[in-house]
Amino acid sequence: MATFVDGEMTVGEARDEDVEDAIERVTRLAISTIRTKLRDANGNTKLRNLFRQWPDRMDEIGNWTANFALQRDVIREICAMTSLGPRVAKRRLEEALW
Repeated sequence: MATFVDGEMTVGEARDEDVEDAIERVTRLAISTIRTKLRDANGNTKLRNLFRQWPDRMDEIGNWTANFALQRDVIREICAMTSLGPRVAKRRLEEALW
């Protein structure tokens, strides 16, 4: 069971990774609704496009742990949102792990 889920993940990836609980926390939809949407959607569709309740990218990343942000490799996006350089952003995420 995934703790976090990335809106850039495709429906196909979500089907393979058992992330319904994480999608429920993000969208506040019923698990049955989530399963139906995942079953009926094209596997290449991004989760953020399938669920209109998905938060904007800044709020989404802001709710992640440092570890998950590093795993998802969103340093460039964090830099664009914060005006930090890539080394500083990565270092701060890594420091948050300690």
